[in-house]
Amino acid sequence: MNPVDFENIPDELKERRQWLLWRWEVKPEGGMTKVPYRADGRRASSTNPETWTGFEDALQSHETGRFSGVGFAVTKDDPFTGIDLDDCVCPDTGEMSPNSVELVRRFASYTEITPSGAGLRIWIRARKPAGRCSKPGLEIYDTGRYFTATGRHFAGTPETVEPRQKELEALIAEEFPKPEEPRRGERHPYAGTSGDRLDLEEFLSASGVMVLGEIPDGTAERVFRVVCPWAHEHTGGDRSGTRCGQYADGATWFHCEHAHCSGRGWAEFRNEVDPRIPATAKRCKARRVWRRSA
Repeated sequence: MNPVDFENIPDELKERRQWLLWRWEVKPEGGMTKVPYRADGRRASSTNPETWTGFEDALQSHETGRFSGVGFAVTKDDPFTGIDLDDCVCPDTGEMSPNSVELVRRFASYTEITPSGAGLRIWIRARKPAGRCSKPGLEIYDTGRYFTATGRHFAGTPETVEPRQKELEALIAEEFPKPEEPRRGERHPYAGTSGDRLDLEEFLSASGVMVLGEIPDGTAERVFRVVCPWAHEHTGGDRSGTRCGQYADGATWFHCEHAHCSGRGWAEFRNEVDPRIPATAKRCKARRVWRRSA
């Protein structure tokens, strides 16, 4: 079990009913991942408030020894943003990377050591500007994610979560400059991430898929309402009833409620929207789908 010092976790986080628990688990493809759980032992979701609990309930469940730690889910309805600095601290010597030293000094807000002992998380009061802010070593989220909370307060930083809107906007402008906006429906090959896990939101954007919104889900980590690439085949061109999702382990899925799309799953969806797949191959794959569902 990872060491947790609950006393050090800021009261402003403790007072919100946005807590869950997590366990280290082995991913199907190898490696470890932190899977979220409810206090009663059922799976939780970082986007479904019905799976969260209060801090005291999370504390009691953690004390049973069934979980690796506790976590806090950030939402658009709270003022918090978490900044993750990965692999920036040597667990044996405590030596920090120069960049992490600068960021901790720059934000001067409650900071703690992550469960691995090799990372830091800076908590601030700010609203993250729209857009993806994630790359190797640095991730920033203010909604749709949960952060582990260890209470392993990083010495020299405040014990409270401080307002740092201007500092956040400056960091994002430096580290995540806004690219030129593509035309609606324009496709670009998905560049992927540094690991094996596909970033669903980035893939949809790169592939020109029209996203109608994100919806909470009790099982998947993230679910998006999208316009089906075969909407022209739907009766009356209906654009409702189509969703894409991604589970906590990274697995992705596609589902369209229209009969015309019976038999079409994630493989067919990706083959259709990925600009690297030739149009002739898309037509061949589509014919195979119809034969299988006939």
